[in-house]
Amino acid sequence: MQNTTTGRVVGSYGRNWKDPSKASYWRHSGFLHRFVRLAGQWYVEVTPTYHFTYNGEDTDGFAGERLKKIKEIENNAAVMGQFVMWRDFLITYRIGDLLAERYPSCRLWPSSR
Repeated sequence: MQNTTTGRVVGSYGRNWKDPSKASYWRHSGFLHRFVRLAGQWYVEVTPTYHFTYNGEDTDGFAGERLKKIKEIENNAAVMGQFVMWRDFLITYRIGDLLAERYPSCRLWPSSR
């Protein structure tokens, strides 16, 4: 049995104190990545994170505090859910990037495929 869940990749939060019709800030799901070589194979390491903006584009002045707070309240299941989302996205929409078939030695790890 497979569990499914929903989540927002980008969402607005709070109310702007100057203009209550606008959001206080936006949270964007993202990830940090690096390539690692293990046992002669290349893998991409994906670490889920968030980026905070005040208008959907420009970094929020409280981004560091917001990231610290969400990392404190998130549990392992939430982080794993973000990882699975990015893994599936990178595998599904891989045309024209290093994960395409023309680079067979680059794979996501861990992978259920």
